[in-house]
Amino acid sequence: MPKDSETEALERSSRGTDKLHKETYSNMGELLQTRAQFIPSSVDADSRSVEVTWTTGAPVLRRNLGGSYFEELSLGDAVNMERLNSGAPLLNSHKANDLSDIVGVVERAWTDEKEGRAVVRFSDRAEVEPIWRDVQNGIIRSISVGYSVEEFERIDSKREGDPHTLRATSWTPHELSLVPIPADHSAQIRELETAQEPPTEKEPLNMDETREMEQAAPVEAVATAPDNSAAIEAAIKSERQRSVDIRHCVRAAGLDDAVAESMITEGVQIDAARKSVIDQLAQRQAAAPTVQHVSIVEDASDKRAACLEAALEARVGLGEWTDQAKSERSSSMLDMAKETLSRSGANVIGMSKSEIAYRAMHSTSDFPLLLSNIARKSLLGAYAAEAQTWRPLARQRNLPDFRPVYEVQVNGQIVPEELAEGGEYKAATVSEAQTSWALKSYAKKIRVTRNLIINDDLDALSRIPQMIGRGMSLFESNHMWANLTANPTMGEDSKVLFHADHDNAGTGAISVDAISDARFALRNQSDLAGNRVNLGAKYLVIPTALETEAEQFLAPFTPAQIGNVNPFSGKLQIIAEPRLDDASSSVYYVTADPSQVDMMVYGYLEGEAGPSVTTLDERDPDGTTILARIDFGCAILNHRGFYKSTGA
Repeated sequence: MPKDSETEALERSSRGTDKLHKETYSNMGELLQTRAQFIPSSVDADSRSVEVTWTTGAPVLRRNLGGSYFEELSLGDAVNMERLNSGAPLLNSHKANDLSDIVGVVERAWTDEKEGRAVVRFSDRAEVEPIWRDVQNGIIRSISVGYSVEEFERIDSKREGDPHTLRATSWTPHELSLVPIPADHSAQIRELETAQEPPTEKEPLNMDETREMEQAAPVEAVATAPDNSAAIEAAIKSERQRSVDIRHCVRAAGLDDAVAESMITEGVQIDAARKSVIDQLAQRQAAAPTVQHVSIVEDASDKRAACLEAALEARVGLGEWTDQAKSERSSSMLDMAKETLSRSGANVIGMSKSEIAYRAMHSTSDFPLLLSNIARKSLLGAYAAEAQTWRPLARQRNLPDFRPVYEVQVNGQIVPEELAEGGEYKAATVSEAQTSWALKSYAKKIRVTRNLIINDDLDALSRIPQMIGRGMSLFESNHMWANLTANPTMGEDSKVLFHADHDNAGTGAISVDAISDARFALRNQSDLAGNRVNLGAKYLVIPTALETEAEQFLAPFTPAQIGNVNPFSGKLQIIAEPRLDDASSSVYYVTADPSQVDMMVYGYLEGEAGPSVTTLDERDPDGTTILARIDFGCAILNHRGFYKSTGA
């Protein structure tokens, strides 16, 4: 419906916060209006919850710059309950400056044509406990609702001179708050025994908490009282200025905004607020010792080096053409060598290309580090991109040095035995098995020559390290799978991995019967003390020759007869590895989950996991050498997680 000038004036004047009336209005739904009160005794101590009546729609006398009016909230379909029923907060006096202002949550809320009700649950934080006890004891009874109004309906008074009514026909509650004095006296914590019915007749209007003195007279007196709007406007202006001054003083001192809000709420005058701020600053300075802080910032030289590296990364395909990289788009490697020499203090005027290349590679400039970083990133990128199918079967353990390390398996009989009266406690039997392994170093080198720099040959600087990185990843996979196919000797009993005594080998192509045998063997494996470890089958490890057969076997389908059901359909994960084809195209493995039992282990030198790249410091007039190295070791720890089938 069209809005009259008075309604528009109300909405325009109500977009700020009026401290004197404790009310906030917004026709855009961004700020909240507040009204209501609290009630106690539907308390459920176990769930820390209580039922409340948060509004009865009772009219509330309000005043703005245009004069006095009644505000009335329609109920039923006029209320949008989405915000309340989406876990709206229960606040302390409508404060929302900090998470500590939240004392609970709205579990559910509903309305009818008479009242709005809700069940709220209190937090079990220590600071909320006193509030919860006061609610239980009936000391805190009043509750208030924070809401926004989308549409008002104006209703003129039938008696001349009485305030008109603005009825909210579309409004949204946002939060509920515990308050000292509400605007709607019927908004309370509900009694379990006798839930309070909303009043059938409109009772005398309750007072807003900051207008108790002003509105002590009956409602009828308001209409005949002298016009004091100018005094009210002056009071509002003064209150707003006090709030602004306190906030400015607190923020200038570097204190928390909660300090300002507390003083504003308590009515502290500006002079007393300034004194309090000075006292708090003095306490803070006395408690905190003076600490000198020195920070190192990036200088112009560091920024130029970053631009050069970004440009090289973009040219070899390791990065995007960022703003840093674009600033050096036209620079060749020789240009970069010349710039790094100049920034290190060298005079490059009159130097030949060969001299610039030599000096850049064998000086204190950033150029050797720049080349090394590009080679390292190219190598590591290719290393990470290579697929390593063995990783799901292994755990990583990095070692501090190159000495052999012994993996100790401790198994104890922990099943309790009957204790006779006066009898002795029997000791658990403990046994140990040891498997040793160690790290070894493997390396390659990359030559960066003066020809490469003069020719601006970035392909050699990126492609060769990429090949080395991929080769290192392949090298790790070769070692891990060779451990499995070589059937190594176990340190536990000096018998090979797949041995008749280990009960982890069988025959038969991939089928329900063959996989069932494998699962049975894994389930019935025993530890060193003879206890069953009950391992579950998780991976079907196959050569690529069996990949299609394995996928067909595990594919989900619904058979016509129960006897044709495949119980393993969708239950095993396939690991297909071409290196297994080199050993046999028919042999396959069923393995357990490494989280249940130690199976394979691998590792690197601590602090240097994966390949490392360094520049060799040597005086070679034709170039420099970049070393790529990896310290790697691996082993199979025990037989219990593996089952091998000959496939025929």
